Amino acid sequence: MPPASGPPMGAGPYGPYPPVGPTPSSGSGKGKILAIVGGAVAVVLLVVLAVPLLLWMNGDSEDPRNTAGSGPGGSGASPSAAPMTPPEYQALLATVDKSVGDAFGKLGGAKSPKAVGTAVDGIEAAVEKQIEALSRVVPPPNAATAHADLLSALEGLSDSLAETGSAAGAGEVCLGSSALARLSRESSAQDVRAAQQALATADPAQSYQVGQFVPKKTSDSNRRLGNGKFLKRNRSGLGELKIENDGGTDAVINVVRNGSKSASISVYVRAKGKVTVGGVRDGTYRIYMTGGKDWDGKAKAFSRDCNFQRFEDSFKFSTTSSQYTIWTITLTPTAGGNARTSDVDPGDFPG
Repeated sequence: MPPASGPPMGAGPYGPYPPVGPTPSSGSGKGKILAIVGGAVAVVLLVVLAVPLLLWMNGDSEDPRNTAGSGPGGSGASPSAAPMTPPEYQALLATVDKSVGDAFGKLGGAKSPKAVGTAVDGIEAAVEKQIEALSRVVPPPNAATAHADLLSALEGLSDSLAETGSAAGAGEVCLGSSALARLSRESSAQDVRAAQQALATADPAQSYQVGQFVPKKTSDSNRRLGNGKFLKRNRSGLGELKIENDGGTDAVINVVRNGSKSASISVYVRAKGKVTVGGVRDGTYRIYMTGGKDWDGKAKAFSRDCNFQRFEDSFKFSTTSSQYTIWTITLTPTAGGNARTSDVDPGDFPG
């Protein structure tokens, strides 16, 4: 039976593109009034200016400028406050670990760029809250230097978290696993580890513990499936879909029957790879594509550099007694291609 081929379809950006103001009069009484008022002002000024002198003479010699936390680098703790005892200080550090650690735990389960951004915002809020708490205390004397180092490291970590949130918004970081790996390699993470070690050895009688929330330094992974690996398949027809991925990243193609919210066919196509999907059942379909790096089989998504698109046109497959339909799509701009694509919110991408 000869095939009835559909027109070649282009895809882009990784991804499919084209389809395959009276002056007072002199001598009046106003001049006297003004003179009296002016004199009153002078008296008031003299009284006001005398206040600081009287206070100083009465023995209040504290200069407000010396209040802790009011100048650059001030800790916010009163200089007259008694240092915390080692147990009190360790209890505070434990609170830091729990608060920030719980927030980090939520990041690990993030399965979309939006979820990553939300989780990172939560960690950043927890870190800022603990920075404020640590800034208000006086640590045990032998832990003062390491305490200052910890504060500095946490401030740097807050900056790193903000950058990671921006990366998620740009699709550079798409899952919690890749966000954690990215954060684990930041210099701010290493600074927290250094402060952790310094606090652990600051007092021979008390090994202070903090910083357990920092993820272990991890390299990016690059997991891939084999070219043509089906994630989902429904073979009940004769139609064919030919896919050519001329792009530089792997992709997953989801074929969704009109009226359905889930894919009938989902296939992995490696960069520069070609796949022919046979057994497509007659009907009209929409085709969605996601591309990126490091395929997470559990999350069913790429963990880095992800993008989500769909063809704007539908694809109709039909079979007669003498012919069946073949469509060809190309996942890069193609000369002569006649298909347009549009971006899709990751949350609307059919599974």
